[in-house]
Amino acid sequence: MEIAGKKVGQGQTFIIAEVGSNHKGDIQCAKEHIDAAAETGVDAIKFQSLNLRKLWHMPSKEIRELHSQIDFPEDWHLELLEYANCRGLLFSSSPTYLDAVRIMDDIGVPFFKIASAQAGTFPQLVHKVASTGKPTFFSSGIASYEQISSVIKIFQGEGNRNYAIFHCNSVYPAPANIVHLKRMKTFRDMFKCPVGFSDHTDGITVALAAIALGADMLEKHFRLDSILDSPDAPFSLTPSQFTYMVKNIRIVEVACGNKDRLDLEASEASFRETIRYRLVLRCDKGEGEELSATDFDYLRNRKGIDVNQESLVLSHFVLSHTVKSGSLLHWSDLKGKV
Repeated sequence: MEIAGKKVGQGQTFIIAEVGSNHKGDIQCAKEHIDAAAETGVDAIKFQSLNLRKLWHMPSKEIRELHSQIDFPEDWHLELLEYANCRGLLFSSSPTYLDAVRIMDDIGVPFFKIASAQAGTFPQLVHKVASTGKPTFFSSGIASYEQISSVIKIFQGEGNRNYAIFHCNSVYPAPANIVHLKRMKTFRDMFKCPVGFSDHTDGITVALAAIALGADMLEKHFRLDSILDSPDAPFSLTPSQFTYMVKNIRIVEVACGNKDRLDLEASEASFRETIRYRLVLRCDKGEGEELSATDFDYLRNRKGIDVNQESLVLSHFVLSHTVKSGSLLHWSDLKGKV
């Protein structure tokens, strides 16, 4: 799958900074998140398209209070997409209602991300996203294998095969013992598409483990240092933490390479030469004398005959002149047996 020239499933992990509700209803704060994310090395920044009026029928007071912090005004989409693009980031927002899909398709978002809350419960929205033909990530979270299969069938029915699965846990924050990262391989084997990890755990340890296990994409919540009281803040990384994570992801990617072991690395070969064991005589030996294994000590040195050649020396050579005890044995000390 390719998104705006970036390949997903080959090469570097595609990394998304998920702002979620950390903008707190302030577009300037949202832009500050984009500015900070642009310095971390991520590929994309993502928000969540939430709208109380278009999501709920007769919402409770508690729901209304929550949405006063997390709603994402529709006129933000284009403004933030353009701002993100100016900062070198791809922009998207997870649609939670049908109009959000239309808005984002109209402004030209390069990809969609369907949260598990919609992937597992809202097939009409899945159909609408799939019909755009755009690359789409969707999270497993609360979706069963059967529901994930249904989502994929919808995409295939729309002729859209540009999809990838985010393994995730719909627990915030998620404890490590429920993460089960090896499900990524299960998804990859079952559905033959790129698979990544949407991380809701604390810290970066599990995220790095996901990369080591082959995650093609990683999504992690992101907040400014000053955002401490939004619903998503407790499991979000600050800019310095996110930068550190991205740096370490790139290190893990390199370390997980699988070059054929046909030759040693040059530095390894050079080191091996410095620690080779050589044949060293234990006692004086005269010209023409045959040698036996009991005549040798095996000691490290850069010069002399390697211990791996001992059998050849014993079977085919004798001394060409007297050699003193404690001397390294050299080929010039030997002559062939008659």
